[in-house]
Amino acid sequence: IWYSFNLLNELGIDNQLVSIPSNDNEYFIEEIRKINPKAKCIPDNVPIRGNAAGLISALLSIPENIDHIFVLHPDSSCFISVSTVLPALEKHLEQKLVSTFSVKEENFLEAQNSITNDDFEPKSAGVFIFEKKWITEVAQLLNVDSNTNEHRIEYLFEKAMKTPLRTSLFSIPTSEYKNLNTINDINTNQLKS
Repeated sequence: IWYSFNLLNELGIDNQLVSIPSNDNEYFIEEIRKINPKAKCIPDNVPIRGNAAGLISALLSIPENIDHIFVLHPDSSCFISVSTVLPALEKHLEQKLVSTFSVKEENFLEAQNSITNDDFEPKSAGVFIFEKKWITEVAQLLNVDSNTNEHRIEYLFEKAMKTPLRTSLFSIPTSEYKNLNTINDINTNQLKS
């Protein structure tokens, strides 16, 4: 989460929301305030599971004057640099895109050729840029992952492909993509870096 805040700050994104569990969330609020007192914590209050549940909860709290949202999945965005993300963000805004998905560098060509969510999801890299109006309309229509019974942000891919001229992919270099879920993962990756 610290890395996510750091990247947002370096990009100049000040309006920062964090999706947290709806139950027993005092611990999360306290820990997040230690890292970033200005961040707003949004309890995940929608009756679905998965990372899209947090996104849908947060959408309800985004100010009206915000036109685009930048979504980070904390456990896979730790080492992503500003120089990787900024060109994608600038392109998204300049070309008035509805969706921009990050993909793993080694899977970029496969991701470009993906047709279904199941083809695309393993190749995605945890950074998303969405037009707020578009995401608000389609997020509630997400399909459920049959294996995990979750709504996944990555599963917005099929909906985005219905507007291909307004959808973009950008690659995250292999050196910057690390999936971290435990302290052990962090220690191992620090040794490799």
